[in-house]
Amino acid sequence: MEISSFFANMKPYQLILIIVFIQSILGFIIWKSKYRNYIGQILVPTTILTLALVFYVITYQFPNMSGLSSGTTAATVPRLWIVLILLSTIVYMVGIARGREKEDPALGRIDIVGLVIVQLIVSVILFEYIGYYISSVLFLVTCMYLLEYRKIKVMAIISVSWVVFTYFIFYRILYVPLPIGTILEFFI
Repeated sequence: MEISSFFANMKPYQLILIIVFIQSILGFIIWKSKYRNYIGQILVPTTILTLALVFYVITYQFPNMSGLSSGTTAATVPRLWIVLILLSTIVYMVGIARGREKEDPALGRIDIVGLVIVQLIVSVILFEYIGYYISSVLFLVTCMYLLEYRKIKVMAIISVSWVVFTYFIFYRILYVPLPIGTILEFFI
């Protein structure tokens, strides 16, 4: 499938930019509709749904082992999860359409939300250069600081604990290497 290779060959920041573009258009449409007061409750699940659909398309590139007797492939479990995400999103959206959900609360510090989104995008872009581990520590520390948490010792413990946890889960247990970055490759 040609479209699956399009998404699979993208850099993470390109995928994020496409999703931000799609969600911005959807947000504008919702803002002009009668569901304006539910914009946050609609954009969060539709963002998850958009990501799920992109990942569904990518599953067509997974290997298909023709000798398996059970009929399952590497794409079976991800597709099952994606279908469950799709169904739960539809059920939630029907609840909004029927007026069963409360309206969004009044806007608070939207500037902080924007800064966290910018930090997330920068963090993902930095994966390629300084790697996942250092980028994650920087992201967590700057987000905690931005959210007015000032206990440096606790910020360091949380950030380092997260990196150690993800290292053991992904690298040691699941054997999935996370990016170490082009700059750090010179030292390893």
